[in-house]
Amino acid sequence: LAFLFIFFGFFSVLRLSDFIIHPINHLSTAAKEFSGGNLNYRAPVTTNDELGMLAETFNSMADKLDNLYTSLEQKVKDRTNELSIKNNELEKAYKELKEIQSMLIHNEKMRSLGQLVAGIAHELNNPINFIYGNLVHLKNYSNDMIKIIEAYEQFKYELNESSISEVENIKTEIDYEFLKEDLSSLIKSCRDGAERCKQIIIDLKDFS
Repeated sequence: LAFLFIFFGFFSVLRLSDFIIHPINHLSTAAKEFSGGNLNYRAPVTTNDELGMLAETFNSMADKLDNLYTSLEQKVKDRTNELSIKNNELEKAYKELKEIQSMLIHNEKMRSLGQLVAGIAHELNNPINFIYGNLVHLKNYSNDMIKIIEAYEQFKYELNESSISEVENIKTEIDYEFLKEDLSSLIKSCRDGAERCKQIIIDLKDFS
């Protein structure tokens, strides 16, 4: 009887130990898994006593924490996407601002250049018009002078030899024949140059 009593007592202790220790081990394992980042792990509920209730409470807490973590993770993703969109919008706005700034600087440079060109064209226009206008009179005056000289040529033989010799010496000294031929081409060349300058001034005004 004593042996049977000891045997059943020892057997009962082992059964009671397994009944208590196993749920505690499950809870300990679940706590370790959960603390290690495995939020999907749940403790098995093997009893209906306080240890089972503790396991259910642990699992409920794990579900809430898992849901909270998932919710926070989703909020972080949404916020990250929102910040990314805002950042792209800011980059786009900054690029547009730089383009506008560059355009304004370019326009200001062109405006200043236009004012400078208009001022130069105005300053050049007056003397060029003066030269261009006077070349017409110079051509007429030179033609009249040549006519007078040619008229004198017709009467040079009525002069005495000394006067004729003096006139011939002057004509030789100034190279009269060359001057008479070159004078018209020289005036034409000046007129062409003045016309080109006048056209440049017109182009500058159009540009400004």
